[in-house]
Amino acid sequence: MASFGDLSRIRTNIGAFSALNTMNVINKALAKAQLQLATGKRINSAGDDPAGYSIAKEMEGKALRYGQALNNIGDGGNLLTTAESGITCIKDILIQMSVKTIQAASDTLASEDRDKIKVELEQLTAEINDIVAQTQWRDTKLLTAYSVTLWVGPEEIAADNSMGLTISAQSLTATAIDVDVETVGAATVTFAPGATSSEITGLNVESVWSAYTELASDNYRIRVTRQATTVTVKMWDSNNNTVDIDADNTSVTTGLSTLMEITGLTATEPVGVDLGRGFGFTVPATFVAGDSPHDMNTVYTRAGHSVSDASNAAAYLVKVKAALVLVDTELARVGSYEERLSIKEDCVASRETDVWAAYSRIMDADMAKTQLDVTKYTILQQSAVAGLAQANVAPSFILGLLGG
Repeated sequence: MASFGDLSRIRTNIGAFSALNTMNVINKALAKAQLQLATGKRINSAGDDPAGYSIAKEMEGKALRYGQALNNIGDGGNLLTTAESGITCIKDILIQMSVKTIQAASDTLASEDRDKIKVELEQLTAEINDIVAQTQWRDTKLLTAYSVTLWVGPEEIAADNSMGLTISAQSLTATAIDVDVETVGAATVTFAPGATSSEITGLNVESVWSAYTELASDNYRIRVTRQATTVTVKMWDSNNNTVDIDADNTSVTTGLSTLMEITGLTATEPVGVDLGRGFGFTVPATFVAGDSPHDMNTVYTRAGHSVSDASNAAAYLVKVKAALVLVDTELARVGSYEERLSIKEDCVASRETDVWAAYSRIMDADMAKTQLDVTKYTILQQSAVAGLAQANVAPSFILGLLGG
């Protein structure tokens, strides 16, 4: 309620005080409206609307969390696209392998023709392994039985806000999908005259012995040492751990430091040594210091399927087609995830927009209305200034009484 003073009492100019207070109120309202125009926000501090400010900040947090969930969904989509590309390449290779296998199954081919097909199939299976190794997301291989969980919602309850993706239910290497082709290779250790040892280094078990359980995947080296007619054979892994050598091909290697010694090399036939399942080593029968160079021949075999005749090729075709069914299943699952993520992305984006709309309703200024308020308060400010001026002049009528 406004106070009104007695104009004959001039020591305290109540009218001027009232006009000044009114002008201050108008100035604050005008400043607030001008700040709202400058920031576009109806609430610029908690004091403007404590409850509204608290509610709006919670909505802002939720909207931002929806935004991060959208980013997670996008990352998940990119991950799935990467996996899809790898699986599609493997499928294309398997289709080509099925075509070549059908060609090998025909008895119109000679054995040397099938040998050429076998070489091609070896390279195709090697490429499958390369694709599995190179299909990665942030250094993680996606096609080796890999699963991931995406957080696709704004809240903390996992059941409602997370999504599990099985990118690959199993490894898709050629061995895992059972399309390896039987291969045989060889390497040679040569002893120069007077030499007491020689080595083969960098033998890659990943591509040579991966089908055999006795040797773990690694890069190995073999050293052969001789003293007169005694030969010692020793194998190391890439960390220089001595690997057990299995002479009778019956036990599993355990990294023991066992040496194999062959003595009395005076027979006319070379001596064969089994260095682990699928790997053989042949030492010359005559082995004396100062002799001409001797070659120690190594032969390794990787288990797999054969296309050496029509029957074997037909059996291999069954394996290739089974692998195609498996890869198709993997591809369909990844595609289903991609479809689901696309739908989820649209839904989450819509909910994010809804939350921002509710936030805006509370926090953002109605610019048209606020401009009207500024106009109103500007006029009232001018009126208040004029009223204050009149209130300051009004007590001067007392001077007439004093002059009389």
